[in-house]
Amino acid sequence: MRNTLRALSCVAVVVSVAASCGESTTPADTTAVASTLPSDVPTSLTITVGTAGEPALATATLEIAADGTASGTGFLAAPQRAADAAVLLENPAAVKRLKEGPPPGQACTEIYGGPDTATVRGTFQGGTVEQEFHRSNGCGISDWELFVPLLGRSRWDGEHRVYFREESSIPVAVGTMFTIELDSNATTGYQWQMLPLDGGTVTAGPRTYLEPGGSVVGRGGWDRFPFTANAVGTATITFEYRRSFEPATTPAADTVTFTVQVTA
Repeated sequence: MRNTLRALSCVAVVVSVAASCGESTTPADTTAVASTLPSDVPTSLTITVGTAGEPALATATLEIAADGTASGTGFLAAPQRAADAAVLLENPAAVKRLKEGPPPGQACTEIYGGPDTATVRGTFQGGTVEQEFHRSNGCGISDWELFVPLLGRSRWDGEHRVYFREESSIPVAVGTMFTIELDSNATTGYQWQMLPLDGGTVTAGPRTYLEPGGSVVGRGGWDRFPFTANAVGTATITFEYRRSFEPATTPAADTVTFTVQVTA
């Protein structure tokens, strides 16, 4: 992996995104592109993620040193997320898409994945990059799924806005439905458990677990919790990552808290 990352280094990319959902029926182009980059040149990326009307929901950076070490900030701060994003840069399909954009005249299914958009600008493999990404049809959704390690998952579940761990403050209006999604791994026995809510400012629906794609044994998925904002006020939603069979006195493996501000 280290040698490949070196071969794909010398990247400076800025990504601006808006979010949504949907699944693609259009396979990604996997045509290989040979790299001509010099070795031992670091990679540096800046990513800005948003949704329609919220152009800068979250930001992140990804740095890949000449020795192949990957590190990140923002929603790529977790070592595994930074590593996954770095591995993406080994994928010939991702290289081809960043360099050349979508194939001209490609036929795309009319599947709407939501209002997600992304603009990638910067330098890549010694050239200038300015590419657009979206989820408004099957081709766009397929592209987005390819770049999930870098852009993050869709911030739309088909009906409602999805909030992730880095978005600890959630502003919504009365009557709004929204979803909170957290990385989870059912194969470990752990799952996210919500602590009891105070008052009736927001109410919660049942938790669902989204299985990961692919066939990698032990790969994690996502826990999703739907909510409805019922009244003006502030609500605190806290989740603990624990095994259901462990006693309540066992410390949680992880904890995350969201503050929901409900307005009229």
